[in-house]
Amino acid sequence: MNLLPVILQLVFLEGVLSLDNAAVLGAMASRLPDDQPVPLPDFWHFLQPITHRLLGEQETAVLRIGLLFAYLGRGLLLFAAEWIRQSVLLTAVGAAYLIYLGLRNLWPSSADSEKTRSLTSQIPPSFWWMVLQVEVIDLVFSLDNVVAAVSLSPDFWVVALGVAIGIILMRFAAGVFAHLVKREPVLETAAYLIIVALGAELLLTDFSSISLAAWQKLGISTAIIAACLLYARFFPVTQRAE
Repeated sequence: MNLLPVILQLVFLEGVLSLDNAAVLGAMASRLPDDQPVPLPDFWHFLQPITHRLLGEQETAVLRIGLLFAYLGRGLLLFAAEWIRQSVLLTAVGAAYLIYLGLRNLWPSSADSEKTRSLTSQIPPSFWWMVLQVEVIDLVFSLDNVVAAVSLSPDFWVVALGVAIGIILMRFAAGVFAHLVKREPVLETAAYLIIVALGAELLLTDFSSISLAAWQKLGISTAIIAACLLYARFFPVTQRAE
């Protein structure tokens, strides 16, 4: 009977820590078309009806495939949780990647960035490249989640169950966020700002005595989203021009 409160706490913790993850994955999924099937090689085209029925269109499929690999990735991370807790190099590399990814999408290096962004917005990104990016980002985001989850219970199956339920909730939230991005494009900018903030938080935890609690991380992500929405309201012309 004492296991239920622990499982509920794990689900809540996973949900809170994964909200920013859901925002980022949703923003990335929103860049894929929602009216095209998953692209398959020519010699696998006979599987197209099956994959379309199971996975849906590209926007939905990237999150469903991500769900499958998220379970595999989180399972591996759970087994390596103690090593992850002590590996400063691993979290530093993950943090650096998040900061690089966020800044690359926020400030394109091309001098003619507006023209480039306008052109690329008309061309959907490669589906399988997007799948790879989603999985890498999910694994980096999961580092803190897994370490925090393991600290709540010594029983592997209890932690695994709580994390598994949390992943489902996170993927559902990512789907909702993908639809919101289409209504409020500034949320995509917010998602990449969250990526940079999380990378900075990981570096701060690794190389200083400062460690942010889950509610503080959630507060930072929420504040970023709120600030971007306010900016879009006060400067609508600028937002549309981007």
